[in-house]
Amino acid sequence: MAGRSACVPCASSSVCAGDEVAGPAIRAYVRRVFRGIAVVVAVGTVLVVSPAFAAEPAVRWEHERVTARFAATPVADAVQAVAAATGGELRGSVLASNEVTVDLVAVPLDEALHRLVGGQNFTVRYGEGGRVKTIVLEGGEGVAPQKTDAPPAAGVALETKPTFPIVLSRMFKRHRPLKLSDQLAERFGEEKASMPQLLELATGDDDGVTRALASQTVLSALEREARYRRSFLRSLHDLDPEEMSAIATGPNGERLEELLGFLAAHSREPTLQKKAGIVLEQLQEARNSES
Repeated sequence: MAGRSACVPCASSSVCAGDEVAGPAIRAYVRRVFRGIAVVVAVGTVLVVSPAFAAEPAVRWEHERVTARFAATPVADAVQAVAAATGGELRGSVLASNEVTVDLVAVPLDEALHRLVGGQNFTVRYGEGGRVKTIVLEGGEGVAPQKTDAPPAAGVALETKPTFPIVLSRMFKRHRPLKLSDQLAERFGEEKASMPQLLELATGDDDGVTRALASQTVLSALEREARYRRSFLRSLHDLDPEEMSAIATGPNGERLEELLGFLAAHSREPTLQKKAGIVLEQLQEARNSES
């Protein structure tokens, strides 16, 4: 037909002149199609995978510090994630049922747990090498105990958690766990204890021998480490008369006087010995003035 070239096969080649012109255009078209498919697949992958990553909070436990970011995360899930990161066993139930949004940046474990569970009591126990062994949440199976003004039934002891009555600095609370003597470790149930735990034992345990052993461990640590001794002395110095009176007449006032008397009598560090004696006299005067 006039005006139209025919493609005539030849023996030397299977590609005609028309194919030589159309070939590059077809190949370019195919490349564009495959690039479009690749983009669709990649976007689909992101849309499917990213929610899974977002749903799992990342918690890092490095140098005995917690770093984590929780966004609208149930408190129980956040605490479980922190416990898993430390390698410790979580025992007990989280009382709060709300969600929490918080950023934790290299904070001590105690502080991280306080910011998550609020006022719920907990105990962290350490094993060999200072590793976290257990995190025990106290307060029952998820129901906070109800307050009552009624007296306890005859023969039923009131369960109270002893607390060290002086507020310690954050640095003091970060003190590494201390090696316990065999006798104290047998009574405490662990080979190591933190300084706050030892102060609890020294002022709150009902057994006098346990209190004495804990007091000796506290004294040895304060004499050995000047930074923490200064922090402890600063906490004693910052007590105002109102706080003195509240401590003196509180449930652990006499036990604190016992600890301070031990430090004043047995410390070989003059500043600690003197300050413990001064605060002891102030507590005794505050208690006598209230009686």
